[in-house]
Amino acid sequence: MSPAASTRPPSTPARVVPVPAGAAGLAVMRGVVAAALAGREVSALLPAYARPAMVQRIAEEFTARPEVPWPADAAVVCPTSGSTGAPRAVVLTTANLRASAAATHSHGSGPPPAWFSCLPPATVASLMCVVRAAESGSMTGIWSGAGAGRPFTVAEFRADAEEFRTRVRTELGASTPIRMVLVPTQAARLFTDPSVADTLAHFDTVVVGGGPISAHLERMAQDTAVHLVRSYGLTETCGGVVHDGRPLPGVSVRVVDGELTVGGPMVADTYTDAPLPRVDGHFRTGDRATIAADGTVTI
Repeated sequence: MSPAASTRPPSTPARVVPVPAGAAGLAVMRGVVAAALAGREVSALLPAYARPAMVQRIAEEFTARPEVPWPADAAVVCPTSGSTGAPRAVVLTTANLRASAAATHSHGSGPPPAWFSCLPPATVASLMCVVRAAESGSMTGIWSGAGAGRPFTVAEFRADAEEFRTRVRTELGASTPIRMVLVPTQAARLFTDPSVADTLAHFDTVVVGGGPISAHLERMAQDTAVHLVRSYGLTETCGGVVHDGRPLPGVSVRVVDGELTVGGPMVADTYTDAPLPRVDGHFRTGDRATIAADGTVTI
C-alpha cells in the first residue's frame, strides 16, 4: 500500500450505522452499499445484536484511531462473527466488494440471480448479497428473523421466501435464478422438513457456509434435490472465496505450515486497528487445510 493511499481520505464522510434485524436492516444495507459503491462515505456496521462492549469497541476504533493506515477507497467496516475470539472490525474497500461480486457472478451462468439471505443484515454474507444485486441490477430479500435473536423457524422462512419469490417473478421475470445463503444448522432444519420442499424447489442454488458441512447434510440436500454449494470464506475475504472446494476466479490459495492462506482482490488489507496477518502477501486465515493435486481445497 503506497503512502498516498494508506490513510482515510479526510474528504470522505465516515459514520457508524446501526443495522436493525430483518427487512428493516436489509433496507439500511442497501443504502450503505449504494454510498459505498459511489464512494460517498465510509460506513461502520453496528449489528442489532451487538453487545455494549462490541458497540464501544467499533465506535472507538472507527472514530478515535485515525493513525491506523486505511486504504483510500475504504467503504464498509464490517464486524467478524467472533467465533474464534473477540469480534474484529474489517475495513473493506470498494474494490474488494466489486471483486468479490464479480468473482461470484463469473462462477455461474445465465442472468444475474436474485439473492435471499437467512443471515443477519450486518454480516458479510448479507452485505455481499446486497452488493451483488446492486452491481447486477437484481434483487435481495431476507428472512425476517435474521439478526433478531429468535429461533429459525421453517414456517417463518417459508412465508418470507415465498413472498420474495413472488416479487422476483413479478419484477424480474420467471427466468431469474434465485439463490439462498444460510448456515448449516438452518439448512439441516429445512432439508428435514417436508413442508418446505416446494419452497426450496424454487431456489436454483442453496449456498451454505459459516461452519462445517457434514456428509450427512450433503446427503439430505441430495435427497431433497437441492443444489447445495459448500462455501468457505471470512469477513476478511468478503465472504465465500472457495465453492465446493474450488477457489473462485481471481482467488489464490496456498497452505503454509498447514494453514490456509488466501490472496486476491477481494481480500481486505486491514482491520480498523491493525493490518491483516499475512505471509508472502496472502492473508493467514487461521484455518487448517489441505490442497489436493487437482487444486481441491479441504478445510
